[in-house]
Amino acid sequence: MKYIFFWLLAIAPTLVSGQDISIHMKDIPSGSWFVMKEGDKTAITVFRGQKGKLFVYDHISGTDPNAKRNFRDLRDAQGNQIERHYINGRIVKFKPHNCQRIVGECMFVESGIDNNGKAYQTQMRRTNTPTRKGFKFEQFAIRLDGVQVHIRSGTVNGLDSKGMLERATQKSGPDKKTTRFSKIKASWD
Repeated sequence: MKYIFFWLLAIAPTLVSGQDISIHMKDIPSGSWFVMKEGDKTAITVFRGQKGKLFVYDHISGTDPNAKRNFRDLRDAQGNQIERHYINGRIVKFKPHNCQRIVGECMFVESGIDNNGKAYQTQMRRTNTPTRKGFKFEQFAIRLDGVQVHIRSGTVNGLDSKGMLERATQKSGPDKKTTRFSKIKASWD
């Protein structure tokens, strides 16, 4: 019995680091959608298919998949965001990606044009730690002087068969405003 306990302790880090927290983008057919409660708002995400090596989906307020989109995301096969295109023409890029579905610590650069029309580029550090039902995450912007500023942190409690979140809590910004997310329904065909 003692040996089994020590064996489990020895492989536990391997089991955790091997956990899949990705979104299975290749398994989500074009036209599929899911409805998510985001705080006090409801939004639908519609998968539009593949564009080259990237996967496209639109984020729309409400529950009508044919309504006008707020923004379009381009993601890699694991669900990490590469670009976000807003309807006003503004584009935010993530190099190499936004590390959203990478286990462990991951660095990336976010760049684009801010709401005031000024170009920006920010080094980010994100850490995702698998849990029994999902993962915990924290993300910091790294200022030029090396100080790290809290951007977001939280817990994803449940991933569905496609790797999309079922429930989550996120704390955003320096004041750590809390938003709760929950999947209402989905159509994967």
